[in-house]
Amino acid sequence: MVLSVEEWRRRILEYFCAGRHNIIRATRKEKIFASFGSNTDYNLEIAFNSLVRDNLIVYEEGEYYTLNFAKTEEVRAIIYDDIEDDLYMSQPLESELEDLVFQFVTEGREYPPRAKYYYYTKRTDSSFWVSLIKTKPLGKSDRINLGSFNDPTSRISRIWQAVKKAANGCQGAIFIRKRVEEIEPMACGNNRQPSKAAFDIFKKTGLIKVISSKGNSEKYKLSGLEPVVYNILYSDNTRF
Repeated sequence: MVLSVEEWRRRILEYFCAGRHNIIRATRKEKIFASFGSNTDYNLEIAFNSLVRDNLIVYEEGEYYTLNFAKTEEVRAIIYDDIEDDLYMSQPLESELEDLVFQFVTEGREYPPRAKYYYYTKRTDSSFWVSLIKTKPLGKSDRINLGSFNDPTSRISRIWQAVKKAANGCQGAIFIRKRVEEIEPMACGNNRQPSKAAFDIFKKTGLIKVISSKGNSEKYKLSGLEPVVYNILYSDNTRF
């Protein structure tokens, strides 16, 4: 079945919006076309070229295409549905993901504003954590190598030890992130990005629990789990 140019325009824009999960892809033309498999026709090329001509898709250095963030209303009108929040944040570039396996993504509520934190483990070492932080739709991500719990000198291990020390020194074993940052300022970083990244991993893997939350401030308690590999990745290879 041959699809109309308008239908292909909608499908291409939906591809860039990554299933409407507020993640905007920046990718190459051949990968876009390959995503539709064998169910393509001559109108796909026509539709893609028309989106470029209308400046709804823009070409970036390195042969990457992405949405034109200045034309989000026109994009919404073509897709016929609201995309969650706004078309602001793209995912890391493909060139940044070599040897990495995606695990989960979180929003940044602090500095830098409107950042997205993407979490990966190394393909060759599933215990080694990396965070890629996107603050701008285009351009490279900030990268934080958190390291592995198997290495006691890694950043994530040092922050974890500070977490346990903070919990042991607080009434009811309830602690806040600021106390951890005071105990281990070097590993947590001056801009708090490494500590935020580590805490996201601790929460996602069940090492700590959120007891209460007020605004951007959360209080935590240890869950009793220890950070061994089988607590970090599910044994059946299911991803978060």
